[in-house]
Amino acid sequence: MVSRKKAKGKARKAAKGKEKQSTSADEPQVELDTQMQRLRLEDMLLNNAAHQNAVDEKVQREQQMLRRLNNAGKCLHGLVPKPDGDICNRFVVEFAKEYNQAISSGSKLLHALDTARNATQFAYVEVYNDKSKLE
Repeated sequence: MVSRKKAKGKARKAAKGKEKQSTSADEPQVELDTQMQRLRLEDMLLNNAAHQNAVDEKVQREQQMLRRLNNAGKCLHGLVPKPDGDICNRFVVEFAKEYNQAISSGSKLLHALDTARNATQFAYVEVYNDKSKLE
């Protein structure tokens, strides 16, 4: 019969042998995981570069559109400028002046808008009554 000490030693050797086998079996998995991680990073970098190119192209298209609009004499929202003496221009200047005064005196937004409306409502009745001029 084999002594307990020898039996424990054989069990330890067998466990070490299994550990070595499992370690060598894990190495390809570790290499595979590392390779997959590297491929994911490369893919992310390529996608980021493609995304940056798309953003650059979009910015260039927007700049071209702005140049065309500026050359056509229109602002960004499509307003065609009116002559300086036009009632709409005078209304906008007066409304903005009253609004800015109210804001600089510490009024809240709605109160400033109300103040500007009250200041221009009677002087520019024609503008308030014509929706096309308010646009």
